[in-house]
Amino acid sequence: MPFIGHYLPHFKKMKDSYNTKTLSPIIGKNVKIGKNVKFEGNFAYVGDNATIGEDTQIGYGVYIDDDCHIGNNTVIRHNTVLLKGTLVGSWTTIGALCSSQGNASIGNFVNINNQSQIGWGLNIEDRVFIGPRFVPSNTSNIQHSRDYNAAQVTPSRICFGVRIGSGVTILPNVTIGREAYIGAGSVVTKNIPEFTIAYGNPAKGVKEVPAEDRIPEKLYENYLKYKKANVLDVGFKKSFSTALRKIKVSITN
Repeated sequence: MPFIGHYLPHFKKMKDSYNTKTLSPIIGKNVKIGKNVKFEGNFAYVGDNATIGEDTQIGYGVYIDDDCHIGNNTVIRHNTVLLKGTLVGSWTTIGALCSSQGNASIGNFVNINNQSQIGWGLNIEDRVFIGPRFVPSNTSNIQHSRDYNAAQVTPSRICFGVRIGSGVTILPNVTIGREAYIGAGSVVTKNIPEFTIAYGNPAKGVKEVPAEDRIPEKLYENYLKYKKANVLDVGFKKSFSTALRKIKVSITN
């Protein structure tokens, strides 16, 4: 995983931008920005080779690292950090003060609430709800200050339609099955089957999600169809320079 020192120069640029009161965020090289993107304030950073889809909103103080891709009609709230290689789909909301450690995949129609962590490599499928203060682990072999033995990173997977309450922790290499429901404050130590309501420490399945409380099957079938294609495909109808002019207008208005 990247060392925080690598990002310090970028954060310094963000600070300088704030101090000099420039009227646009800092935009890296080879960035593609769709039409009607709105930056809420001038204190933001978008790294090299990043893409931001149409009609997306970027909050104050957001840091988007190199090679991140964000879909259409998505909202990234204030002071959230997306490190290198984070993929975010369309019609998704990521709350304030969240962070992705990088190389994570977040699907479409996802809602991630404030102060949640997205561990390195975590895979979140479509229509997932995650409550505040969510914490995933990605290794059971913590090797801090022990360089002689590299950590084995085994990210988890959160499947289609899962709902996760506030304050939940999940351990490495865990799969939470389709439309499972995890109660607040739970610690998930092993796989949770699909359509299972589970809670506790460790979390245990207690009953099935009622049929009337499930997402329509047609939506799941549609998800399976476009999953075979590029789920996070972003189209750009306007040139980068045109999009950047629109951003400046949205900041000043």
